Amino acid sequence: MSKTNWSLFKVIPKNTLVLIFLLLLIMVIVFTYTILFYKIPLNTNFISIFAFAISGLTFVFSFIIPLFKEPKLRTEIEGKPVFSRTRDENPSSWFHENPSSWFHRLLIINDGFKPAENCVGKLIEIRDKKGQTITKFDPLPIYWTHQNKNTGFRPVSIFGRGDYAILDILQEKEVIHNDKLSLFNEMADYDRDQYPHSISEAFISATEDKLPEIRVHLPDPEKLPYNEIHSASPGNCPILIPGIYYLSIGVYADNGMAKPEWYKLDITLSSRQEIVSVKNPESKVKLEKVKEKAVPRKI
Repeated sequence: MSKTNWSLFKVIPKNTLVLIFLLLLIMVIVFTYTILFYKIPLNTNFISIFAFAISGLTFVFSFIIPLFKEPKLRTEIEGKPVFSRTRDENPSSWFHENPSSWFHRLLIINDGFKPAENCVGKLIEIRDKKGQTITKFDPLPIYWTHQNKNTGFRPVSIFGRGDYAILDILQEKEVIHNDKLSLFNEMADYDRDQYPHSISEAFISATEDKLPEIRVHLPDPEKLPYNEIHSASPGNCPILIPGIYYLSIGVYADNGMAKPEWYKLDITLSSRQEIVSVKNPESKVKLEKVKEKAVPRKI
């Protein structure tokens, strides 16, 4: 015997189910009030309608209760980026391989009563300030905090009633002092095709590990396709040079989702000299949530 596929009822909008429930509830209340206070004689039609209202009320109620128990995911930018300073020992090669970093992060909060299972944060799209999509970035999963190439990527479950997990969106690294690296900050407002000739493929390859990195998961041995030098993301790493960008990010679970939203990212590089000279250095990168209508589109 085949079983009824109750999941089909999930396509009915919640507001519609609530409206049907309220209408049936009103019918039951009216019938009950009429019977008790007006003592209307019962007949077959009256009893049939009353029974139908009771059955419908019970039926719809059984679908409404689970709806309010579903996870309710929302996103919120963490107050300040987390700064991770390198240790004080000063072997020069160690600093080059492990620069200090800020991590710009999103809190994924579950305000529902039911856990959101197997959540995956996803980078859907990146645009530059002219509305040009950076095609190098296909839709890719984003690392949760404390995940990286060594630990691997895995979905997380977020319990309800305010529990949260953290998505690492961008790792902003200190730039080891190099006169040429200052060119990147100066290029933020340049036309991509007018980069100085001193920027070469060899230079990008030598410096891309010091540029801000979008924390997307690329299974080994995969790499992003190589982007030409004048791109906003040169080379084959998930990096962005200084400038303004718009990121579309969504969160998806087995039993819920946080709809994709847009975030504006304003990148300026920080040198090591600026970082080591103060106790609590401030990040120069700004991350903020914006409405879709504020996101530029290429004409």
